[in-house]
Amino acid sequence: MTMMQERTRLTPEPQPYPPEPHPQPGPPAPDGVPDGLTHLMHGLDHTGDSVISWTPGNATEVAAARNYFARMTRRRSEGGAGHLGYRTDEGGERAEQLREFDPQARRIMFAPPLEGG
Repeated sequence: MTMMQERTRLTPEPQPYPPEPHPQPGPPAPDGVPDGLTHLMHGLDHTGDSVISWTPGNATEVAAARNYFARMTRRRSEGGAGHLGYRTDEGGERAEQLREFDPQARRIMFAPPLEGG
């Protein structure tokens, strides 16, 4: 067996990308998140662009999302990212600042605060 045949034999089958989160999601709601799917939180952190998802009825997912929200909004001096959290609606055209995590928010985005001089 040649080296090329060996590599070909050991290569795993390619997987579709991106993987489908759920088969046959419902129609998109006005905010762009399909019905029946999880709620989304977008943040730019030390790992890059992160998307956190949760289902409001799943306590484990809500707790993980709440922890991520707390870490992103915690002051930098306290070990957080120091960002502001916003609930967005209808494709992100309008936003409302969140001071606490809201598990019913369909989409949350984070932005660093503006600093003046």
